[in-house]
Amino acid sequence: MNSELNHDGGHSDPDVLALLAMGETVPDADARHVESCAACEREVTELGRVVNLARAGTSGGFAEAPSSDVWSRISADLGLAGDVVPPSIRRANAAAAAVASAAPSTEAAPASEADSAEEADSAEEHAAAPAGHTLHAVPRASDSPPLTGSVRTGSMSAGTGERARRRRGASKRGRWISLVAAAAAVVIVGGIAITASLQRGPSVEVLAAAELGALPDWEGAAGDAVVELSDDGERNVVVTMASDGAVDGYREVWLISEDLSALVSVGVLEGENGRFVIPAGIDLEDYPIVDVSDEPLDGNPDHSGNSIVRGTLES
Repeated sequence: MNSELNHDGGHSDPDVLALLAMGETVPDADARHVESCAACEREVTELGRVVNLARAGTSGGFAEAPSSDVWSRISADLGLAGDVVPPSIRRANAAAAAVASAAPSTEAAPASEADSAEEADSAEEHAAAPAGHTLHAVPRASDSPPLTGSVRTGSMSAGTGERARRRRGASKRGRWISLVAAAAAVVIVGGIAITASLQRGPSVEVLAAAELGALPDWEGAAGDAVVELSDDGERNVVVTMASDGAVDGYREVWLISEDLSALVSVGVLEGENGRFVIPAGIDLEDYPIVDVSDEPLDGNPDHSGNSIVRGTLES
């Protein structure tokens, strides 16, 4: 990169300042200039804040909050309630509003003395032009080039060139900030979508359910069982049970055949509810009964014969 071009107007090119803010290597001349120039050093510091925010990805510190319609689409895809807005979105919106309120005014500044003098000269030139003489426009930084006619060489003042350079610099700086902020917004929205998906958990399909009724020795006990099929094909029986009586040992959950001649243990119920994996080879049509028993601590893996609740699964 030609450092002579980078110091047009006495300051480093905005692209070079952006590279410095991102920790990249720049020509020595630019690095020395930034160290000695308060304006360029301030630009690097401001751009550095944006870069750090984008790399950190922390909530409440974003240069630009994702638009509300982005979250609306995410919320609709995930089936969330319309009034559910994550705290990170609220904080990001609040931060964006604060940045917007602190932004410098974009109202046009009063014309400088150089501008006024140049405009007066142009008016005098038009007034003094003889009849029939064609005048050619003198381009300004904010004007488009003339479509026809010649342009007078050297007519652009040093002040006009400096204003044009500042406008180009501001445009480049704005482009870098927008790009970094957009990257941060993508990280934010992506993280929100993943978090919401994990909180909701995998989708399941209910295959069957049963009401669990108390057996004679356990009056007052009750519960239910639901068989769920997850996205990965795993089947689980979810058992919920309440009982007034205390067990002698522990509560074990069983799948039993309709004639009570065959049974399979799927796990121990601790507390009032539990989720148990159904072995892949078990056909629920052959084992439609869900049973919870009181098992003594005797080391015998067989059913104790002391069932607390029992019910038959129905699709």
